[in-house]
Amino acid sequence: MRELSEPMPLPLVLSRLADHLGHLEVVGKRLETAILHALSERPVDRNTLTDLQGADLLVQSLDGLGQVLKHVSSKADPNAVVDMSDQLANLQLRDLALAISNPSYASPYSKTEGEVELF
Repeated sequence: MRELSEPMPLPLVLSRLADHLGHLEVVGKRLETAILHALSERPVDRNTLTDLQGADLLVQSLDGLGQVLKHVSSKADPNAVVDMSDQLANLQLRDLALAISNPSYASPYSKTEGEVELF
């Protein structure tokens, strides 16, 4: 496993960030579907519709940012490295830090079955 303190190639960091944004987009789409399903049995007011449009914007933005980062990662100097140790150590989500630093780490966002962890 890659240590969090090792410098990482910039294209790799950008690519992993793009991949993570893609995972978050999928989670957002699932969340949108769940919310719409939950609301389908009752009338929806204007504020709820505005919030749902915001959620849709969030999902589309995650996808767009992921595509931009993927493109930038393909154009970045392959010899450029970045020290991510401070940033990764300060992330509140340990799974996110591990997903960025370790290529073999299985993201919790990829799980589709099993136990559901509620806050």
